[in-house]
Amino acid sequence: MIYNINAIIGYIAIHDQRINNLMESDLTLPKLQKLLFFLQGHFLATHNKPLFENEIEHWMHGAVVVDIFYKLKDIKGSVVEEIIKNDYSVISEEDIKEIDKILDYYCQFSPSKLFKMCIETDVWKDTKNNEIIKQEDLKSFFSMPFRRHYHTKVIGRRCG
Repeated sequence: MIYNINAIIGYIAIHDQRINNLMESDLTLPKLQKLLFFLQGHFLATHNKPLFENEIEHWMHGAVVVDIFYKLKDIKGSVVEEIIKNDYSVISEEDIKEIDKILDYYCQFSPSKLFKMCIETDVWKDTKNNEIIKQEDLKSFFSMPFRRHYHTKVIGRRCG
């Protein structure tokens, strides 16, 4: 199923709270944007369909879901309190398990490390500033043979 992005970011906030317990969240808007990029790439490679419909654009500071940027751009620091109220109940248990695996891997990294990981991908390098990163290109990148081991490490199963 392709989900509304608000459900996805709501679940990301729940996941963030669970892994951070009572510690302060580092789920800033830039980190959220990069997590959406990696989630979308893994779902395209594994399921041959996107996790959410929104387009991802190449911006100077990495991959950006423009709708989410404009919705949350005025929040300084963690975005968790703003997005945690989003209803994520439509996300299937099977997809939650896969999302958890992907987030468990990527959430360990700081926003700056995720930025670096994002801009080092060929799919990001092959687009120009303000261009849409095509879903076919994301799928292709995350399905490439040299990426399969990495993908398997993240979610525990092979893709493509």
